[in-house]
Order: sequence, then C-alpha cells, then structure tokens
Amino acid sequence: SGFALLTFVIDVRQAYITYAITVVIGTVVTCLSIIPLETPLKSIPSMITFEQIRECYTITPETHGDFFWIFVIRLFYYLAISIQ
Repeated sequence: SGFALLTFVIDVRQAYITYAITVVIGTVVTCLSIIPLETPLKSIPSMITFEQIRECYTITPETHGDFFWIFVIRLFYYLAISIQ
C-alpha cells in the first residue's frame, strides 16, 4: 500500500521502477546474508519407516501440552461450524 501512495507523489511508472529496484536490492541482500548451516552427511541415512512418519504427525498432551488442547478445541469448533 505504500507504493500505491507514491502515485500521488510520483508517476506510476516511476513507482513501479522504484518497487522493482527495492525487490532486487532486497533479494540480493537476503541471498548474501544467508549463512549456510548445513553440514555434509558422514553416513548414509537409514530408510524411513512408517512408525517414524506416524510419530511426526502424532499430537499428544504429554509431548505438546497446550498445543494439543488448542488443536482439539479448534477441531470441534470448525466441525460445529461446518454442520450449520
């Protein structure tokens, strides 16, 4: 919305050029500021099992605390709304 307000001050073409330059500069700064945190693998990872995948998507009150209850409450809320 900031660039839309620029059209009152400068021409629309100039506003788009300003926007494009800002996007390019932002992209370059972001790409140059990324610090690689990955380390190379020293061994070949084992095969992923169904049990490991299931554990990734399991939400329990013991492991996730408040998030579990928010999940359950929102689930029932949206189920109730969809019935109406």
